[in-house]
Amino acid sequence: MMGELYIGHNQAQPVDINLGLELAVASIREKLAEQPVVLVAVAGGSATGKTSYVTPYLAGQFPSVSMLSEDNYCLGNSFSARLHGVPNLHVFDDYDPGRIFSDLNMLKQGIGIQAPLYGYEERERRNETITIPPARVVIMEGCYLLQPAVSGLFDVCLFLDTDDHSRFIRRIVRPRRNPNQTDTHRIKEYCELSYPGYHQEIAPYQSRADIILSNPYSVDEAMSRLSDSAIPLSQGSTYAAQQYWHPIMQPTELVSVAVDENSIQHLEYIPDVRVLTRRMSFAVPLGEYSINLSRIGYTPLESDLAA
Repeated sequence: MMGELYIGHNQAQPVDINLGLELAVASIREKLAEQPVVLVAVAGGSATGKTSYVTPYLAGQFPSVSMLSEDNYCLGNSFSARLHGVPNLHVFDDYDPGRIFSDLNMLKQGIGIQAPLYGYEERERRNETITIPPARVVIMEGCYLLQPAVSGLFDVCLFLDTDDHSRFIRRIVRPRRNPNQTDTHRIKEYCELSYPGYHQEIAPYQSRADIILSNPYSVDEAMSRLSDSAIPLSQGSTYAAQQYWHPIMQPTELVSVAVDENSIQHLEYIPDVRVLTRRMSFAVPLGEYSINLSRIGYTPLESDLAA
């Protein structure tokens, strides 16, 4: 997979993302030669590869490593509702900045911590903690780690810069962290909270990173995540379909929203139109939420699609 690596924020060159990570490893080793504990931030938007790829890769390069996730510092729906009027969970204030700061300070001093634990199903902080032992390399991954309140604590900061289309597709094809989440809530949350939150709370701070990696998804990646389990639209119904386009989309990809005779919207993603059995489909009643992908960077095409 090819990507771009920006060093010192002033120059760019195409590199293999593995080479970029090796450069990050080298930066961490340099810090280890100078100090007993190195704190590493792996930052970036949701569904950019922080948890599944970059953090495990870095952790495997050092004998003494502790890892923690910013997700576990989320204060949950109840706190968020008191703060904003309605739950958000897509702004830094919802992630307990004070606790993050104090815990990182302790780890930097070589002292283990009892980190909080977040429950995805209930979307609340649980009444239990998780032990994070001291280690020479401490890696924290999360969306908001380059915010000024905490970024200065890290010795090496990485940022995964991923385009809007890649983040959206990865978000919808990855397994649901909350199995109780409905299609309506999943799509609405991304369009109304996650997408604007990225552009307001995450992307503006990437200049604080030491290394910025570009990690776009690929059609092959999407194909590998989707099994041959097509969800066909109902037979015999009439649909008003809208196809969407994004500059990053490949010629084989199709993103569309079709409305059936029962006023159910069917958001569909097909990575390769030659393999129609590999697709992702969401059903959202019009009365619950009106899907308009123009809000998240897509352009509607004029021609209708056949059902």
